[in-house]
Amino acid sequence: MKYVGAAGVLLVTALSVAAFKDKIFPAQMPQSTITQAQAQPVSQTISLQQQFVRVVETTKRSYIDSRGNSMGVLPDRAAQICSLGFPLAHIVDWTGVLRAAGTTSNNMAYVRIEIAPGVHVATRSTYVTDIIDDSLIPVGSTIANNVAGLRLGSRVRFSGIFVPDNKDCIRESSITNDSAIRNPTFITRFMSITRE
Repeated sequence: MKYVGAAGVLLVTALSVAAFKDKIFPAQMPQSTITQAQAQPVSQTISLQQQFVRVVETTKRSYIDSRGNSMGVLPDRAAQICSLGFPLAHIVDWTGVLRAAGTTSNNMAYVRIEIAPGVHVATRSTYVTDIIDDSLIPVGSTIANNVAGLRLGSRVRFSGIFVPDNKDCIRESSITNDSAIRNPTFITRFMSITRE
């Protein structure tokens, strides 16, 4: 048996520690890889507005894929909208683009907001069509005054409720099924509208 000596013992110990360190903390592993390996997955909640728009757009794609066969499409959309909690669920802090605003002959305000391409939420635009829905906004109210100060095309944030509908879950104002699917406008009783 050879005598290693104190220097040899120290050398062997140093090499052993270095090898152990390399196994636990590989020198070639970049710091970003270690951080990524230790990162915890972050759940991202899809907002109610995003879920709503997804339902409407999925219906539109199905309709286009069927080459215009609307049979069963709207009832299916109504069921999906109801499954999101509407018409009882409130619209809270949704965002969109102001596309129309004005006053009716009886001095009430109407608005239309686009929440996704071709998807709108709006009041009725005339007193006669609004007798049941009660969606028009009194001129002079906070909402009307806020909208009066906005240009069309402005980004807005709004809250409110949809008008219930026995057939469509929430009231949609189109005359034809094609328009109701391709460019729907959902009647809304707004509680607030502000610049985003």
